Amino acid sequence: MLYRAPSGESIHVTRQGAQVTARDFVALSSTCPHLGCRVHWEAGNNRYFCPCHNGVFDPSGVATGGPPAEAGQSLPRYPLAVRDGLIFIEVSAAPPRARAAEPMTLTQWFG
Repeated sequence: MLYRAPSGESIHVTRQGAQVTARDFVALSSTCPHLGCRVHWEAGNNRYFCPCHNGVFDPSGVATGGPPAEAGQSLPRYPLAVRDGLIFIEVSAAPPRARAAEPMTLTQWFG
């Protein structure tokens, strides 16, 4: 499930267990830590994928391929709790900090 936080951040909420406890869910940023592109879930490959530079993340958000794995950059996690069958995700109400604009070469952009 994709959730949009009040700050505008996009968060993937994924069920990983059969129960209804906090351990059965994970809330991950949908923004790749490498260059800030949006990742998407590929059910057939059981992974999150970033199309910008072929970044690959396992279901728990750990980088397993591409530049994010080489740099040790996993998807940021959000703390969550489950109460009375509802999932509560701890997010900031403030807008995310803007990334500093850095000039990139075509080789950096297209890999």
